[in-house]
Amino acid sequence: MKKHPLTSKKSKVWLVAVLAFVLCTLIATLAGCAPDEPQDPDDGLEFIVPEGPADETFGLNGETPTDISYFKYEEIDDGTIAITGTYTQATELTKIVIPAVIDGKKVSRLYDSALATLYSLEEVVVSGYVVDIRPYAFRDCWSLKTIKLPGNLLRLSEGAFQGCKSIKDLSFIVPSVKVIGDRVFEGCESLSTAKIPDTVTKVGEYTFLNCTSLTEVQFASGMTTIPNRMFQGCSALVKTTGSDTFVIPAKIDTIGEFAFSGCVSLTKFSIPDTVKNLGKCIFVGCEALSEVAFPAGITAIPERMFDGCISLKTTTGNTEFVIPETVKTIGESAFNECNFRDVVLNNGLETIGKNAFANCQRARNISIPDTVKSVGELAFSGCTMLKEIKMPIVDKMTIGKNIFDGCKKLEKITVKSGSDAESYANDWAGKAAELDKYAAITVITQ
Repeated sequence: MKKHPLTSKKSKVWLVAVLAFVLCTLIATLAGCAPDEPQDPDDGLEFIVPEGPADETFGLNGETPTDISYFKYEEIDDGTIAITGTYTQATELTKIVIPAVIDGKKVSRLYDSALATLYSLEEVVVSGYVVDIRPYAFRDCWSLKTIKLPGNLLRLSEGAFQGCKSIKDLSFIVPSVKVIGDRVFEGCESLSTAKIPDTVTKVGEYTFLNCTSLTEVQFASGMTTIPNRMFQGCSALVKTTGSDTFVIPAKIDTIGEFAFSGCVSLTKFSIPDTVKNLGKCIFVGCEALSEVAFPAGITAIPERMFDGCISLKTTTGNTEFVIPETVKTIGESAFNECNFRDVVLNNGLETIGKNAFANCQRARNISIPDTVKSVGELAFSGCTMLKEIKMPIVDKMTIGKNIFDGCKKLEKITVKSGSDAESYANDWAGKAAELDKYAAITVITQ
């Protein structure tokens, strides 16, 4: 008996698939699963567009709005208009005035990349109803240097002015702004001063990444965190407003990872006692940094905190580099390539990480306190001028491989008789005797 086409096994599978697709499509449509507009980041902000009848002149201060034929736009859920992009002819404009009203509705937002890559744009006026500038709205507007923002604006979202090479200062940021997102001014190569308004309560990561002309910063009074990589690559940065050096405001309690890495012009840096959280690699490659003040109560110097700080010599108020008594841990490569001659390690220190003092080529004498329980691999490797080191006078401790590798002038190691350190020192002395151009090592026991 011949089967009906729809009763075959293959046909049943096909029919089920079609019904499933139709059902999923219907559910998605009814539930509104597919968003047709960008979603707000969770910044805790309530965006309220100014009330009242739509006024075509609102916030324009006599400026004539740019013709709407240049813009792509759409009506959004709250009944206002969002600018979503521009048409090709806009690439020739040197000035844009965002209309306050389009099709009788208030213009409230500039959406993602709305005016991005308008390379000829030199001036922009944003109308008064706009409360939010979304990610990368003006990205790579290379010629943009004059900006007028409305008094109701609450947020500059991620990358809003990224790559705007002609912006010189932040005087255009209105006091209504509460949030500055990640990467907002990344790559703004002409930015020389940055005053963050006191109304700003949140600043994102990478904010001023590679702003190579930035010399001076003023923090918002309410800021408590310097985010990850906030000033990374700011090669001209030297001070905060009102000071000759870079002074962190007293309200700051957290400095994120890589926050000042590559700031090659910083010479002195003071970390206030309010700072309790330090990220890794904060000052990596700060080649001119010569003096630092640690916060009271600091318990750990994070991984690579001063890696590559080749001019670092002293802590504030001392003629030598003093590790605070409260520090228990020195992280991996924390002082790699630092050039202090004298370093003081205080009692209380328990752990010295891998490569912690590697390549400190001016260090001559080091005394490791008796509280230290562990010294990581290659901890003092490459300390080419090191002549004498005193190990903890304790029986047991953990010592990593080759902690004196490359210490060719090391002549004296002081240890406790019968200790783990004595055994290690004797083994190293024997190895050094077989290596080319290494000094003869004397192991002294106590």
